[in-house]
Amino acid sequence: MKSKDIASYVVVILLISFALISRVFPMPFNISIVSGSSMLPTLRTGDIVVGISTHLSKFNVNDTVICCFTFSHCIIHRVVNFTATYVVTKGDNNPLPDPQVPLKFAKYKVVFVVPFVAWFLPVLFAVSFYLYLKRKEVKAFLISFTEVEFVVFAVFLLMDLSFVSLVPVNYFSFATIERPSVELKGIWLVNRGKVLSINYSLSDVNLVNVSQCVAYIFNNSFSCSTNISDSSLLVTIPSEVYLKAYEFGVERINVSLKVILDKGFLIGNYSYVVNWRPLVLSEYAQNVTVFNPNYILMHTSNITITYMGYDPIFGIPVIIETRVLPPILVEPMNNFTIHVSPVKGSSYAYVEFTYKLRGRDIFERRKVSF
Repeated sequence: MKSKDIASYVVVILLISFALISRVFPMPFNISIVSGSSMLPTLRTGDIVVGISTHLSKFNVNDTVICCFTFSHCIIHRVVNFTATYVVTKGDNNPLPDPQVPLKFAKYKVVFVVPFVAWFLPVLFAVSFYLYLKRKEVKAFLISFTEVEFVVFAVFLLMDLSFVSLVPVNYFSFATIERPSVELKGIWLVNRGKVLSINYSLSDVNLVNVSQCVAYIFNNSFSCSTNISDSSLLVTIPSEVYLKAYEFGVERINVSLKVILDKGFLIGNYSYVVNWRPLVLSEYAQNVTVFNPNYILMHTSNITITYMGYDPIFGIPVIIETRVLPPILVEPMNNFTIHVSPVKGSSYAYVEFTYKLRGRDIFERRKVSF
């Protein structure tokens, strides 16, 4: 084999070795080939990217960086956030950001991209043309097939290095790894509708915090606060949500959450139903109790107690006395009681008041016997 051919093999091996070594050890620049679709449409499989060491050129949010963790595991994603200790990246075609990683893994900032269509066809043409020019030598080489050991070694070495450089490696283990899972057990309202309790069944995963909590009524959005209690999220629903739902006559409220887990993220969209119902009245032992089954304040007005008796001559009902009470606000999921004490000559009384329910005037009356 000619020394010129040996030199060509050495140059190719050195170039591939440099590409591999630069993934782990600091180098001024790096050359990588894109594999996968996470950066579509910015980067496509087969594109060549050239990166400059982040020690020489600092990156910012929206820059594309090459993060390398081992010889065979690198990602080329866009920076969405970083601090002095960690960096968060995201593929342009991925729905969620990647988990944060130490800043040291962001080794290179991408400064130049050669599209696959721009280099593959010219290289393919050049190789084909070279083989055509050297067809006699190639034919003679295949016929003679001398120096078999060196040829086999060189070919397989180039194949192995190329495979490691260009194809992501999936690591397998014979150890049993439990798959983290999050399942919704149920949601219900507590604390008189002020808190929405969302309960999960967790396996090998924990709730860490909530980065986003929004309640929606049509095109109106309201920020909400959350607390974590073991495997449950306690979402405090702002009173403005119920007021807006009552105003629009909406009975379904939607809550969107972005929950950070110790092993990933959870995007949850939940809805629950509220029924706007009339006030509930009950009478017992000279008391009239009014219960508000809604999650908003209800205004009662024109509250009167009319005491009734009987005419001693004709025996017909007559009004003995009328008392007017001030308006009363009934708290959400709460009640108030009107005590009716008899007056002289009264046999019974009527408790009457009015209120509005979704634009309609509602009149209520209860009879209290003495």
